[in-house]
Amino acid sequence: MSTWDSYIATLIAHELVEEAAIWGKTSGQESQWAASSGLSNITMAEIKRLAGDTNALRCCGPHIGGMKCMFIRDKSEDPSVLSMDLKSVKNEQGNTHSVCVGVCKTAFIIVKGTKESNGGTLAEAIYKTVKHLNDMGY
Repeated sequence: MSTWDSYIATLIAHELVEEAAIWGKTSGQESQWAASSGLSNITMAEIKRLAGDTNALRCCGPHIGGMKCMFIRDKSEDPSVLSMDLKSVKNEQGNTHSVCVGVCKTAFIIVKGTKESNGGTLAEAIYKTVKHLNDMGY
């Protein structure tokens, strides 16, 4: 198991996290570092959009692994949060999911929550990982 896979295992061990992915976001070097199966289909175009203008995300929400989301809140510049909150549109079963995108210097930590989760609980669940990776230069 690679080091990045161990981060995924730690993230999905949280009872409110269903899926997780780590993507490099440096322009021209976007790539998947690790992902659980449910978020392994995130595309480079989706990452480029997340890394772009947040005003555009507010207008026309992003997609995460093909899942259309609404942009809820950006606290990526707040050192006590370091993330953006998204909410999926209803799926075939009528369920929505919170999605949290932790923002590091060179990477995104993306988690999809269970039906019971919300953006705040997901932000708390990933904060230590995001802060650690930022402190390590990622």
